[in-house]
This record gives sequence, C-alpha cells and structure tokens, in this order.
Amino acid sequence: MCLAIAAAHHGNAVGLRELRRRFPLSLKGASLKRLIAIAGDLGLQGRPLRLDLDDLSKLTTPCVLHWDLNHYVVLAQVAGDRITILDPSLGRRVLSRADVSKHFTGIALELTPTAEFRPQKAPPSISMRQLTGRVSGLWRSLALVLLLSLALQAFLLMAPFFMQWVVDQVLVAADRELLTVLGLGFGLALLLQVAISLLRGWTVVYLSTRLGLQWMSNVFAHLLRLPLDFFEKRHLGDVTSRMGAVQAIQKTLTTSFVESLIDGLMAVVTLGMMLLYSAELALVTLLAVGLYLGLRALAYRPLRDGTEQQLGAAAKQQSHLLESIRGIQSIKVAGGEPVRRSTYATLMHDTVNREVGLAKLGLGFSAASQLVFGLERIAVVWIGATLALENVFSVGMLVAYLAYKDQFAGRCRGSSTSGSSSACCACTASDWETFCSPSPRRSRGRHRQRN
Repeated sequence: MCLAIAAAHHGNAVGLRELRRRFPLSLKGASLKRLIAIAGDLGLQGRPLRLDLDDLSKLTTPCVLHWDLNHYVVLAQVAGDRITILDPSLGRRVLSRADVSKHFTGIALELTPTAEFRPQKAPPSISMRQLTGRVSGLWRSLALVLLLSLALQAFLLMAPFFMQWVVDQVLVAADRELLTVLGLGFGLALLLQVAISLLRGWTVVYLSTRLGLQWMSNVFAHLLRLPLDFFEKRHLGDVTSRMGAVQAIQKTLTTSFVESLIDGLMAVVTLGMMLLYSAELALVTLLAVGLYLGLRALAYRPLRDGTEQQLGAAAKQQSHLLESIRGIQSIKVAGGEPVRRSTYATLMHDTVNREVGLAKLGLGFSAASQLVFGLERIAVVWIGATLALENVFSVGMLVAYLAYKDQFAGRCRGSSTSGSSSACCACTASDWETFCSPSPRRSRGRHRQRN
C-alpha cells in the first residue's frame, strides 16, 4: 500500500489488486530490498536513507518510513511539530515528534520518478454486482420500500396542520363540531400511518433477511474458490473481519440508502412549507442547519480515521485470539503462554483506547450540535412570538412552523448521517477488491495442494 500511495502521488494510480497480482508477497511482508525492486518496476527510483528524527523535514514526500520494526508507513507531511503519517493498518494519523520517535526506526526510502515512469489512470472500482453477486428481487423490494416510505412521510407532513387548526380555529371560535371532525379525520390518518409503518417494517425485515442469506452464500462460495496463496498472505482475523463487514454494507443497502433518499426529498418539501409560513424564520433554521453541516464536515475526517483505526486494532486483536486458539498445542509445548497473554493484553488495551477516543469525538460533536439547534429553537420562538404579537403570525401557525422546522432539521441530520455511513461503507467495499476478483484461479490452488 505504501508504494501504491507514492505512485498515485506522482500520477500512477495503480490499484492494490494490480500490485498484489504483479508482485505477490508472503504473510511476512517485504524487505527494504524488495520494496526498492518493486518501486523500480513502477518507474520510481528508491533511495534508502538512515537519518535522525530531526531530519524528517528534509525528506522528499511522500516517502516510506520503517515503523515499529515490523512494517512500513508513508510520510505525507511535516509541519512543525505535527507529522502526518499514512499507516496501512490504522489510516491517516497526525502525530507529534515525540510520538513518532516511539515508532520510527531511523530508516527511510525516498521515491522519485525515473525516465521510465508512466502515468496511469485509476482502475475502475468494483461494481455493486461484483460485490453482492446475483441477488434476485433486490431492486423490486427496494422500490416497494421506497414507495411505502413516501406514503408514510405524506402523513407526517399532514400532522402539523392538526395543531394549527385546533389552536387558530377551534379554540378561538369554540367550535366543538370542528374539533370532532378534526379528531376523527386525523385519527383515521394515524391508523393508516401505523398500518403503512408496520407494512414497511415487515418489508425491510424480509428484504434484509433475503438479501443477507443470498449475499453471504455468494461471498462464502467465492471465498472458497480463491487460490491458496490468498489465505497464505493474510491473517485469519483479517479474513473474518472482511466477512463481518458484509452485514454493515447490507444494512446500508436495505435501510440507509432508502432513508437517505427519503430524508433528502422530505427536507426539500419541508423547507418549502417553512418558506410558505415565514421566510425570516426559515432563514434562521437554514443558518443553524448550515452550521451543523459545517461541523459534520469538520468532524467527518477525524471520525472516519478513528473508525478505521478502531477497526484495524480490533482486527489485530481478533486475529491474535484466533491464531492462539488454532496453535494452542504449539504454544503450550514451547511455553509461550505468558508472551501470548502479554501481547493480547497490549492489543486489547489498544482497541479500548481507540474506542474511547472515538467516543470522545462523538460526544464532542453531539454536544456542539445540541448547542446549535438549542440556540436556533430559542431564536425561532423569540422571532415567531414577536411576529405573533404584531399580528403577522398566528399562534397556530407558529406551532405548525415549529413542527415543520423540527422535521426539516431531523431530515438534514439523518441525510448527513446516512451519507457518512455510506462513505464509510464505500471505504469498506474498496477493501473487498481481492475478494471480488473475477478470476480466482481455482485450478492453481489445487495444483499446489497436490504437489
């Protein structure tokens, strides 16, 4: 991956799948000599260096650093005391010089293009069909869920009118007959809403179950057809974590994808209703939503990097556990229980620390968003009450506007959350390129086993 990042920086966007096909490596990784040879085949001149930590700013970035005596990382940027590292196992990290000194071994590899270097476009990403295999009835079921969701949202748009008519017409005129009509009408609408909600929920459960069964069967069948060297080059925990990611992608397809479409559409509709009531109040809500989306954009990269680091640490912990169970006889014979226990404790603490850091980021973002929408609600009620005192707004209209405003803010939050989840699942899907290889070369694996 380090060479792929460096090559992409210079214009050769070669994919990991292509690199693994052209330059197969064992589970132990590659030596510095092997990295230089592979870089030469990619048109990059490798220059190994031994240097101190203070000399990192003199390196031509991106370059490769030897890390923790067991793997390589990419040095992306040095800005004062902040050093940006691209770690294949943990993602993008911004470390201080003190933190870098704990990992950097003093060996670096500069990479510069040679005369033979040829730019190359990025290979096409895997399609959804390659990722899921053949799944019958998928789009028909998604269309049904979408239609039921639209019908459900139509009833939600009608709900604020009930309070507006009760406050502005029933209470003012003391009209009991109108109150009865409104109560019966909206009660019937509520029954229809509940029925549609139950039907939609059952459809989602059926779709998720059917998709999960077919998809897991397709992925497992493809996994068995992969060549033997595929498993020789990967830890057991890495393979199991990829299999576990199927459920997350499946949930995104069946629920988050549809909910994102609905939230985006309903946000536009509710914004139109808000503008019909008061453009001044709608501007306040739009400013708050814009500030929220800005906070979401600022928090996206740290949250994504934190999630990748937490998943990577959890995969290492799971891999260590499974390999310890599988090789328990050899561990007991060699008396290696204390070493394995100590290593597992270290990996577990690393996983917990990643989870705590991710939780802190989530709490900080949640507190900031609560502050933004809390201040927005105070401002809307203040301005709306002022308009009502000036007879520009009725009390019922203010109540209805508050309901539409809450719906609009909720739709925007839901759409942004679904977009972030889809982006994370897209990153997860990109890790499946080797799983979805169109030619698994089954015969080659059998030939190796016979030999």
